[in-house]
Amino acid sequence: MAVHIPDCIREEFSDAKIIRRRCEEQGCRIEIDGQTDYVVLKGEQICQKQSICDCIIFMQDCICLVELKSKTVHATEIREKLNNGLRLALDILEQKCKAASTKFPVYLVVLAKAWNVTECKKIGKTKIEFKGISYQIKIKRCGVSFSELRRNK
Repeated sequence: MAVHIPDCIREEFSDAKIIRRRCEEQGCRIEIDGQTDYVVLKGEQICQKQSICDCIIFMQDCICLVELKSKTVHATEIREKLNNGLRLALDILEQKCKAASTKFPVYLVVLAKAWNVTECKKIGKTKIEFKGISYQIKIKRCGVSFSELRRNK
């Protein structure tokens, strides 16, 4: 029987400070439309030892890692935060939910209110490699919907 990922995550992270209903910060957010069953973990609450993305969103059929920027965007910082978040999210899937992480589509997303062209280009060219899979970072403005991200993969 397949593991129900959102339920597994809820059981593992029952602390109310870690689980959120939305992924938003300082007026920047991702709209999680088209999904009725998902769990949003606050990155900084589950991993305080290293720099990590703002939200890790677990759904039954994919994972979305989101870095929300209301001010300055730096490519190196973004890469580090998403890289650490990716490793943590896939470890959680494998170790806590006993699911094969390589079978899950993963979306790495940076949302910002405004973009500096130079940093935007740097981030757009950045790929994160993990377990032999290369992940591209999506760059969008705050308020984008998850269904739009999925359509434009």
